[in-house]
Amino acid sequence: MPSRDQHELLQGALNQINEFVAQYAEANSYDVVLGTTAGGNVLYGAEYVDITDEVIEGLNASYIQ
Repeated sequence: MPSRDQHELLQGALNQINEFVAQYAEANSYDVVLGTTAGGNVLYGAEYVDITDEVIEGLNASYIQ
């Protein structure tokens, strides 16, 4: 298990990478950037692509029925 210092360094590097990917995607008109990371596979997604609220509403509605 990484030490606290190692975790902070790693998190700092990941933050820089994520910021770069977001800027690169926006500058090149990409809507979604996929990759392999410890936190998941979507490195960047334009806000309009995020359907989380609609999915939650649909799930909640399906439990009510």
